[in-house]
Amino acid sequence: MLELGSQTGQLYRLLDEVSRRLHNFLASAKTLVDHSRVHVLTTHSGTQFEKDYKDEVASRFSQSSITKFVHCLRNYNLHYRIPLVNASTRLEPGGQVTEMRQQIFLRADILRSWTGWDKLAKRYLSEAGEQLSVERLATDYMRVVSPFYEWFRARDLQLHRSNVQNAQ
Repeated sequence: MLELGSQTGQLYRLLDEVSRRLHNFLASAKTLVDHSRVHVLTTHSGTQFEKDYKDEVASRFSQSSITKFVHCLRNYNLHYRIPLVNASTRLEPGGQVTEMRQQIFLRADILRSWTGWDKLAKRYLSEAGEQLSVERLATDYMRVVSPFYEWFRARDLQLHRSNVQNAQ
């Protein structure tokens, strides 16, 4: 049994919290996709915005290995197993500690054993090396997704400007 104040106990609590947040990240990534699609289909069906939305999605995401990986990892997490989250600490050798680096990561070898990865997700996973940094994963994903949703929000607000102004 872990002592509440032990370093091992603290590490396990940290890894549990990272696993929880990773789950939330993965679930919200796919939820955002679904929410946006439903919004466009219910509010803008048959309009130029629907066509523009589909074109933007195709151009930004159809060949994006990071978005495909995150969506497959969501399926892995929800339907197969929770990814094993690990941590490492590296101390530079020598008489004194000159640098200490910590990393939270997923083990790529364990992830690769799942058969549910699509071609682009496999490519991202193969490029990740043996340890897939959770921070890198989130950063890579947000670098692709954030500009799209900035475009989406601005365009949608432009189309609904009069409705928003009337509601104020």
